[in-house]
Amino acid sequence: MKDSSEVMRVVAEQLKSQGFDSRGVLATLGNIGKETGFELHEENLNYRNTPNDRIRSIFGAERTNMSEDALTALKQSPEQFADHMYGAGNRIGKGMGNVNPGDGYKFRGRGYIQVTGRANYTKASQDLFGDTRLVDNPEGLNEPASAAMVCGWYLRKAVPNMAKRMGTDVATCSQEDMNLLYTAAIAGQPIKRGVGYLGTEVITKVDSWAEKARALVSL
Repeated sequence: MKDSSEVMRVVAEQLKSQGFDSRGVLATLGNIGKETGFELHEENLNYRNTPNDRIRSIFGAERTNMSEDALTALKQSPEQFADHMYGAGNRIGKGMGNVNPGDGYKFRGRGYIQVTGRANYTKASQDLFGDTRLVDNPEGLNEPASAAMVCGWYLRKAVPNMAKRMGTDVATCSQEDMNLLYTAAIAGQPIKRGVGYLGTEVITKVDSWAEKARALVSL
């Protein structure tokens, strides 16, 4: 297994080749560190031992609007949990393009930034490879070359749209604002510092990883 500093440098070179500036590279590396610690793995959906109030804070009221007993039962199965949180039965799952039973689990987060949802797997596969390989074999997103390509593909698409929603000027914003923007783009929703799980716990981790990356990669 490569150490995190080596993976940082490889991914940084891939991002620079795709046109990312130094702030974008660091914001991306900060999010990769937060999401995966630079190790390729699938999203851990085993919440069996996670307190219910913690699950509610992570997934929000819309998806956890159920009794304590119901939530406790749901979290016993990663597959059922994934289909409830990311399936076609709620607005968020539909927005991810998950339409079939099992899609929530099949298209769970993978790759360096945990790309999620049938729609993203389908579009990435079509745009990058001209076929359906990532839909047919979702585990392919955990191959280093594919993971780096998909990471850049997703952010090139998502960041400009999120910048408009958040009113962020990517030409002049600070590194901290870029970190926030990229974190929001990956999360798929605008966030504010100091507000909610994303604006507190998550962005703090992103900032920390971005600073580590600054000392380890050539920008």
